[in-house]
Amino acid sequence: MTLNEWFQRAEGDWKSDRRYLYAGKDKFKPQMIYTDLSVRIDITDAEKEAIPDDYNQGYVRLVWDSVLEDGKPSSSGEMQCGYGNGKFYRSQGYMTDSATICDTSFIDNDTVVFHTSYDSWIFREEIRLIDDDRARLRQTVAWRNGEVKLVGQYYEYRCHDSSNVRTKIASIG
Repeated sequence: MTLNEWFQRAEGDWKSDRRYLYAGKDKFKPQMIYTDLSVRIDITDAEKEAIPDDYNQGYVRLVWDSVLEDGKPSSSGEMQCGYGNGKFYRSQGYMTDSATICDTSFIDNDTVVFHTSYDSWIFREEIRLIDDDRARLRQTVAWRNGEVKLVGQYYEYRCHDSSNVRTKIASIG
């Protein structure tokens, strides 16, 4: 399995039900976030030119819009990505607006793993395609200074039309 093949299978619009556990003084505090996510492999030539040449074996655009459990906005944005030679470039990271580079590996043909570190954060993100590619399971673990600070568990399922989008935007495709 290559990243090209995996992202071709993952391309499309997704709903993501996310449960985050944030480390506190004595326990993890849970939070639910609902996200509409678009995964596209058709980025523009201008977007490709902004990605370093080492990551030109394939490209992905990620667009998301998230709301909290109470319906209040959480985050939204767009990220351009490129990959090559076992590395994955993101135009911005999770906890930074700066570009980040991940090491990638596959557990099997359905599951890709991204390893990223920056600004004393270390991330491990695992995404598994399931149910004939109609759904994805994701989990993210983030460490800072050697301690787990964040655990994210996501169930993501495909959207097939704009009426299935839950956030304020009509369509993110």
